[in-house]
Amino acid sequence: MLKEYREEIRELDEKILEQIERRLEIARTIAEYKMDRDIPVTDAAQEENVIDHVVSLAKREDDVPYIRRFWRMMLENSRAVQHKVVTGDNITGLWLREMIRSAAKRKENPRVVYKGGEGSYGHEAAAAYFGTGGFGGCSTYEKVCRAVKNGDADYAVLPLESNTAGAMPGVRELINKYGLYIAGEQNVRLDDCLAAPKGAKLEDITEIHAHEQVLARSSAFLEDHPEIKAVPSLSSSKCVKKIAEENSPHKAVITSGFAAELNGLEVIAPYVSDNPGSCTRFVILTDKFEISPGGDKVSMAFTVRHRAGRFSASSASSPTTT
Repeated sequence: MLKEYREEIRELDEKILEQIERRLEIARTIAEYKMDRDIPVTDAAQEENVIDHVVSLAKREDDVPYIRRFWRMMLENSRAVQHKVVTGDNITGLWLREMIRSAAKRKENPRVVYKGGEGSYGHEAAAAYFGTGGFGGCSTYEKVCRAVKNGDADYAVLPLESNTAGAMPGVRELINKYGLYIAGEQNVRLDDCLAAPKGAKLEDITEIHAHEQVLARSSAFLEDHPEIKAVPSLSSSKCVKKIAEENSPHKAVITSGFAAELNGLEVIAPYVSDNPGSCTRFVILTDKFEISPGGDKVSMAFTVRHRAGRFSASSASSPTTT
């Protein structure tokens, strides 16, 4: 059965190749037409119309992100072929220069999504980077990426790496899966602090509530206060709201200064984390290539052939990103 499937795929590949070659030939003809009339090679609006039309024909909703990504790549190749006809210059160099020239501008009053609830570090990163805009949280990293890819949001804010824990599992893979671009970054210090309703004092606290992971990284502080009961929670944002709503002078929460202020709580013990210098780098993701004002950094994803010596450990730390 597997052999039959592979044979069917081989036949499909041959038919697809024939169509791609025909498409590239038409692209060259269009390039000559544009060259004679001094028309720019790139027409971003037309490319989006092509992609939207193809996506509208998809039979399965689950296939849409892959179809969109495939067609975007095909249009980039067609554009590169046209550049080759017009100038005869290096295709890769032209492609990069054309992307930079036609880069989108940051949207005003953008719709921004992040993982977590109101007051989460993702929310803090979004607020710090954009200042204003419409913010909303999602329950998973994948839903965050999907919201941008489907047009439900303009930007996504996701943690990429921490100076103490390293790379965030799965985030790079999702960026590649959904074909998103990194438009900016925002560093956020994990300033875990003990917050309580206004007027509360540390000596009066009998319960400390926090997400179980937050409690784990605050073990030293908790050991210094064995008289206080640690109460784990599955949601940091719900935990903070609970303490604010109950307004008890005997209950506190370990959270960020940003979340404490957002919920009207008062910091009664700063920097209770075992690693007070911990910092997370968040990336700003978008569905269209964009260059932020003052940008001075480039992130690239690439693949190499699976052959010995093609990519050595001495040349880079990761085979897919730099």
